[in-house]
Amino acid sequence: GDLRIIFATMLAWPRQLWPQTRPTPGPMEQQLDSRARTWWQDRSTVLFFVLAAFLIWVPEYAFFWRDEWEFLQGFRTKDPSFFLQDHYGHIKPVFKVFYFLELMGFGTNVILFSYTNLVLFGICNYVVFRLVRSVSTERSAWIVATITTIHPLMFNHLGWTFQVCITLHLLFQALAVLYFVRWALNTDRSLVPVFVFTVLQHYSFGNGLFLPVLFAAGAFIFKRGRERYGMALGMILAWFVFISIQLLFGGDRQEGALAPDAIPAMIRGGLYFFGAITSSTYFLREGVLGSITPWLASGIFLVAVVLAFTNKQRDRRMALFLTLWFVITMCSIPIVMQDGLMNKKLPHYYFALSMVPMALIFEHALGNRWSLGPKLRSALAASALIAFVGIFMIDQHLK
Repeated sequence: GDLRIIFATMLAWPRQLWPQTRPTPGPMEQQLDSRARTWWQDRSTVLFFVLAAFLIWVPEYAFFWRDEWEFLQGFRTKDPSFFLQDHYGHIKPVFKVFYFLELMGFGTNVILFSYTNLVLFGICNYVVFRLVRSVSTERSAWIVATITTIHPLMFNHLGWTFQVCITLHLLFQALAVLYFVRWALNTDRSLVPVFVFTVLQHYSFGNGLFLPVLFAAGAFIFKRGRERYGMALGMILAWFVFISIQLLFGGDRQEGALAPDAIPAMIRGGLYFFGAITSSTYFLREGVLGSITPWLASGIFLVAVVLAFTNKQRDRRMALFLTLWFVITMCSIPIVMQDGLMNKKLPHYYFALSMVPMALIFEHALGNRWSLGPKLRSALAASALIAFVGIFMIDQHLK
């Protein structure tokens, strides 16, 4: 009798491993399966964002100008210390190595530099897609990643080959946040990618100095017990290393004095920069509606933050994390430039630095709050598409 039971179990075991029919997964199981998809399984999505980047942003021509000449001359010196020299206070060895490899591979065929930038930009938008999908729905992921793909403010760092440093910075920062969120939500236990991409994003462009502070705060937001202390301590140590290297090789990058009495100037510069970021993101031009533009744009964003915190169908901890992420992406520029921000023509790539966390805050604020019928959704989607295409064409004409 025991042998028959064992024999029957052995015969049934392969059918348990490879069942003839599988039950249809429910909505939650489908969502979890979507979040667990690998990059290779998502290869068609990756290809979509890369092709979209080329379709929208491919330049007709490209050439070396301005900052490139300094770097080309630096590479000619064949001095390894050049990779740690600052560029207007920025320590960017990751970008310099990448740019040097491009020079070795492409020579003076500058259009290939632009094509490489577009490939990285497409991959970056796919990472944004994965990030949104990890905390929300796949539909929201498509909406947010599409906006970051087609938004006109992207033209500055995509049209200038040297600004691949911005693309690298945005890509590595999105990857760092993605892997941190996976760790925070217990879908991935490894912290190695978080630390690796945190280093890479900062040494591609210096705006990533405060990202370790975000992750240290995030450890206390999402975790309990000793686990959060280890993560927070590691990130604070990384931040001190970043600061030490910056002061050693790049100085304090200050236009004004780095002293307590400079704090009011930093706050004034920060408020002006906040208005400029939101105005340019929503209306493309800072003064398109006159002096009311920054007030209106800032108000829209602050309403979105309040809605994100009060959305009962979403995690309030994530709302706090995303808001802090937005703050750290914009705070270093006012700290450096202080009141000088108000007297300068600001480059558009400054505004792209905060676009991803801003978009996620809006998604968090509006997601699951209202249920729209299919006809209304289609009408809104068509209106949004027409508006984006129209705004893009107008902006191209004005330039």
